[in-house]
Amino acid sequence: MHDHIIVSGDDPLATTIIDELKSAGANVVKLTNTELAGVARELARAEVAHALAIVCAGDDDATNLEIALLARKASPSVRVVARVANDVLREAVADGNGPGAILDVADLTEIGRAHV
Repeated sequence: MHDHIIVSGDDPLATTIIDELKSAGANVVKLTNTELAGVARELARAEVAHALAIVCAGDDDATNLEIALLARKASPSVRVVARVANDVLREAVADGNGPGAILDVADLTEIGRAHV
């Protein structure tokens, strides 16, 4: 597969992201095993080297960061979007992230309210 978007996470946010991406016509691959021991294998199975982007949308900062860093290691040019609630971690990773974004869902909620 080429030019697809990989999404991780099993909560309502990840499900919504997957649904919206599919509605927009994107090819989406969901990571099925986000246990830290199996992430590298799952990224290879999802062909991260050929992906447009990876969205780390689970509710655990450590898992999201692990997936984001492993994806960037496997494919330095892949766009990475990661959900990270911890301010310190988010800022540290965002500084050296290259193409991509590290997002705080609470900030996104505030932005959404401002546009309503």
